[in-house]
Order: sequence, then structure tokens, then C-alpha cells
Amino acid sequence: MAEHYSVTSQTYETDRQPDGTYEPVVAIGFTTKGDPPISGIVRVPQSLLKDKVRYAETVKAAIEQAVGAHLAVNEL
Repeated sequence: MAEHYSVTSQTYETDRQPDGTYEPVVAIGFTTKGDPPISGIVRVPQSLLKDKVRYAETVKAAIEQAVGAHLAVNEL
């Protein structure tokens, strides 16, 4: 599904939470290497940057979820 992708951008932002507070996040742009390529942005909490392995796993899972959702919509 999203086994091969490139990270195209990484920016630091804040997301407003439902309770009105703000959470620092990392917005990560990606492009898959499939045909056709899929591009998108996923957002993960900045607090994960303290644990590099968990950060990488979370980013990968978020990208796979985004690509899966894109493919599911295309099949409708």
C-alpha cells in the first residue's frame, strides 16, 4: 500500500483541539512511489519527537492510513 514513499516536507504547527487548547504538531508532507503517486499531509504530535522510534512508527502508520483512505475513496 504505502511501502514506498518520500517525505517531501516537515513543518511545525499547532492544531486546535476540541476543548479549545492548542497542541504542537509536526505536519509531514509525503508522496508515494506507486502508480499513480499519492500525495498528502499527515499530522502527528510534536511530543513524539522525544522518542525517534515511536515518531517514525507513528508517521509511517499515519501515511499508510491516509493512503488507504485515498485508495478506498477511489474504489467507490
